[in-house]
Amino acid sequence: MGRIEMRHLARPGLKMEHLVRMTDCTGMIQHAVHSLPDRFTGYTTDDNARALIAALKLYQQGFGPEALRLAEGYLSFLHYAQTDSGEFRNFMGYERRWLESEGSEDCFGRALWACAQTVTSLPGSPLARVAGRMMDKSMKNVGDLGSVRGRAFALMGLHDLVSFHPEQNRAYHLLKNLAESLAEDYRSTSDSGWYWFEDMLTYSNGILPMAMFLAYSATGKRRFLSIAVESLAFLTEVVFPRGVLHLVGNKGWYRRGGARALYDEQPVDAAAMVLACLAAGKVTGKPEYLHLAECSFQWFLGRNSQNRALYEPTTGGCYDGLTPDGVNLNQGAESLLAYMLANLSLAESRSAAGTTAARSGTS
Repeated sequence: MGRIEMRHLARPGLKMEHLVRMTDCTGMIQHAVHSLPDRFTGYTTDDNARALIAALKLYQQGFGPEALRLAEGYLSFLHYAQTDSGEFRNFMGYERRWLESEGSEDCFGRALWACAQTVTSLPGSPLARVAGRMMDKSMKNVGDLGSVRGRAFALMGLHDLVSFHPEQNRAYHLLKNLAESLAEDYRSTSDSGWYWFEDMLTYSNGILPMAMFLAYSATGKRRFLSIAVESLAFLTEVVFPRGVLHLVGNKGWYRRGGARALYDEQPVDAAAMVLACLAAGKVTGKPEYLHLAECSFQWFLGRNSQNRALYEPTTGGCYDGLTPDGVNLNQGAESLLAYMLANLSLAESRSAAGTTAARSGTS
């Protein structure tokens, strides 16, 4: 890995305009044509779960009643998406008809994470009570998760719940079992030169080491920390080949022993890298992880393989990807929410660091 760029472009302030633009009375619309919501594409639980987390963070960071109103709408969508068995449907057409009887495991994990964020962000509120009941309804399905990312997202939600309610023994045991299963995947797949959970690097890669950092935080098991540190170091080596973030492309991904795809790079992957590094910094206390999180965020602002900014300050949106020819000019929900969650999480981390410094009397 080359020397990682030290100079940072100023992080823009947060704007709600595009979030509001992409949201109607049903929920978050999936795609956009440039900045215009593309109603033909309908809605997904994936996006509404991400939007719920973003709206809660906006509310906590002072964006007021409008952010809370949006959070209510996104939680209502998730509530409608949940089935009697505690699973979640994902794709809904614009006419409000579900297009499937059950969504993916990633969708389930993201929904669980969003519900946990609601419980911990708005304690004692009606929204928190609804989200808590939804989590209780879904818990019985956690042990059936097979996909590594579905398990990682679910673990992230369980970690939030256990951190806030340490008496949640059921959630703790489910978290520990998920972490053990991810550790077994890592043990059976990784070897010299390939320190990963699968034989392929694909999307949202950062959430896998992030989940292991959180697992260590909850359980104190050093094995989980060792896996988290080693896998994040491996991922960093891959995606910072010349000191600037160059994500694994979705046109073929990166299979062990093969050539990595260089494009298209996706905003959701940059956000996952930011979140992973912030989790690493919080758990270990090492400032280099916060620096790496900031460097990863710079991808949105133009420090990337094309030297093109993906954040669009006029609309408050984010372009849908980085291609060999520049940016994909559409500004859909996933990209917007990736940018917002990365920005909000960095602001949250900086605020927490400032509070800690003030309490300790340092500057």
